[in-house]
Amino acid sequence: MADRMGGARMTVTAFAAMAVITLTMIWTLPLKNFWLFLVLFLFLFTASGFGNGATYRMIPVIFATSSRAARSGASAASTARLASSSLGLISAIGAYGGFVIPQVLNASSASGSYTPRSMASSAPTC
Repeated sequence: MADRMGGARMTVTAFAAMAVITLTMIWTLPLKNFWLFLVLFLFLFTASGFGNGATYRMIPVIFATSSRAARSGASAASTARLASSSLGLISAIGAYGGFVIPQVLNASSASGSYTPRSMASSAPTC
């Protein structure tokens, strides 16, 4: 979808969807309905996946058009190498986020409420 609609537009759409889904999930917690909670979390993960893919789609375009190397007249191969190295670094940071968020969710279990967990899980990672 990011290839057709554009990476930036899809990223903003996914972020807005994640915000709406998280707020809906928090508002419906007093219902204590597991299936509603599960479905909303699945929607949240799906929106996160769309945003993740769209972000990775944007990075090569940004390097090809807006980077310092592209503005100074560097070749397409040079900007592609820069985009590749930045994608590797961003992927490593994203993998670390996949470790931190479960740790935050586990630590918030001491509060006895799901609300801090829900807020922590909606934090965007790239």
